[in-house]
Amino acid sequence: TQFKIMAEEIKRLAPEAVWGYFYDLTQISRPTGHMKHITDHPKTLSLCTVMTRCLLLALLILGVTVEGHAQSLYVKTFGKADGVPLIFLHGGPGYNAAAFESVAAQALADNGFRVLVYDRRGEGRSLHTAARYTFDEALHDIDSLCRTYDLHRPVLLGHSFGGILALLYADKHPEQVRSVVLMSAPLALQASFDHIRNRCRAIYASRADSVNLRYMNMLDAMDKGSMEYASYCFMHAAGNGFYVPKARTKEGQSVYAAFETDSALFPLSKLSEWQAPQGFHRNEHYTTLDLTDTLRRILRRGTPVYGLYGADDGLYSAAQLDALRNLLGPDHMITLDSCSHNVFIDRRHAFIEALTRHCKTK
Repeated sequence: TQFKIMAEEIKRLAPEAVWGYFYDLTQISRPTGHMKHITDHPKTLSLCTVMTRCLLLALLILGVTVEGHAQSLYVKTFGKADGVPLIFLHGGPGYNAAAFESVAAQALADNGFRVLVYDRRGEGRSLHTAARYTFDEALHDIDSLCRTYDLHRPVLLGHSFGGILALLYADKHPEQVRSVVLMSAPLALQASFDHIRNRCRAIYASRADSVNLRYMNMLDAMDKGSMEYASYCFMHAAGNGFYVPKARTKEGQSVYAAFETDSALFPLSKLSEWQAPQGFHRNEHYTTLDLTDTLRRILRRGTPVYGLYGADDGLYSAAQLDALRNLLGPDHMITLDSCSHNVFIDRRHAFIEALTRHCKTK
């Protein structure tokens, strides 16, 4: 009964109360924090409020227009016309490309890429654009971007949920893709959920935390394909510091500090909504996908695929990363220390160097 009440409260509050991923969630998920009770947040948030603020992550995200379904998308390009084309596919669903645009886009352009960033239909700064929240629609928009901006065989850089779209597009249009970069992207979210639950259970058991151990038992009994299950898994991941490095580099610290004082970027961190995760879950059941066979098929066709992951990313077990390394090959799998889910923020320089070394080819 308590769970049902909380789940309904999340749904009711989500449009007003979901927080931005890069700011408040990184505060909630400090690696040194404890979760004796979920309400033990330094801002003394209620349980429902904490869960609401984690919902968008769970379903873990200047203007030129692109036409599609008679609507416009937020788009911005960086670099010279003859640069290696690269499209950034942001995470979420329900987030935006603002942080990548601020941190990495121009630096990649300075290294010879022609970078295109955009917010997906119905998400971020394309929020008021009519959206069906389907894979077909998302892939159609990538096609439209390539045609409109004359991007011939781009690199698809997919962060988190964006990596799912990158693989689906490369599988459908292998001749139109130069390479795919999976950045902190899941092949099978259910495997990540299992890892999160097992790791959180061990943490709570070590603290004799009976409150959160009961939540783990509740998760065990839930429908593993439900939106609520994904929300609770990611909430506990955030509460236990799975999204931040064990020790941030000075570079990473400076980037996060700059975010907090950037009057233009900071409001975009809160530009999050609930329609996208609900829509993609309803239409595509994306939290139950396993794209391992899709990746194998892409590799057999000869499309280069690279993995770029943080060693401290708590969404993925060592076994998951090893399995991906075996699929891609050791030369195509990069794991960065002092780095978690937001690779391009935690290790900005190393991220740009790796992408330039592996993907800047004609």
